[in-house]
Amino acid sequence: MNRIILIALLVVCAAAAPQKEQESLISIVDRSPSGSPLLVEGDVIAYDKPREQLRYSVKGRTSLTNVSSKPILLTVVSLKGTNVPSVHDRSSQDYYFSELFEPRSTDEREWTFGSFVSRMEVKSEEGTKWVDIEPSRTAQQEVTATVLFVQFADGSTGGDREEAKAALASRRNSVKGLTALATLYRREGETTFINDLVKPSDLPAILSLQYFCQHNDDKSKVVDRLFRMLASAEEHARMMKPAE
Repeated sequence: MNRIILIALLVVCAAAAPQKEQESLISIVDRSPSGSPLLVEGDVIAYDKPREQLRYSVKGRTSLTNVSSKPILLTVVSLKGTNVPSVHDRSSQDYYFSELFEPRSTDEREWTFGSFVSRMEVKSEEGTKWVDIEPSRTAQQEVTATVLFVQFADGSTGGDREEAKAALASRRNSVKGLTALATLYRREGETTFINDLVKPSDLPAILSLQYFCQHNDDKSKVVDRLFRMLASAEEHARMMKPAE
């Protein structure tokens, strides 16, 4: 009897042994339509640390290359992961307030997400609760990229314009916000302008100017950056076809 109990305890302990940490390197597969003006490359590193409460984290590197013959003004790209927790994202890059994305140029970006736990909502007669999801460690992992929309410097486009609605709305709001900051600077000076600039915003153009402000003690450079951003926007607006 003692031998049977001992064997049972050993089996239970072996089954309950904690999983080891896992690190997976996954190359991004470009699933964009044939003839896409962008080439998407990169890789994702997915971390799984079972001993930690927030066990998952993801780090990625993506590069976009303009393989078309025309400068690009706006890109919208989606990333989707299979058996890679939390890789399901749509990102846009608007060059409206800066230099254009020229042909044969490459734009590289790095990003991280985590730490987090993957959960799903489960409903039953007893109520609603959240259950942790543990993707199979032996399942094939994949990350795919798709170019959803591109706007060229002349205003012509490729892809589904619906996918760019949020980015184009953000551009319009950014023009308004930057113009308001320029007006405030002219009327009330540098100090008032800086105090208004640091207010919370979710507009990428404003956020980039805030970041520049945080890392420059000479605030006259921030003022110069503001007016150069607006000058770029005006130039790009003139370059577009009237229909756009």
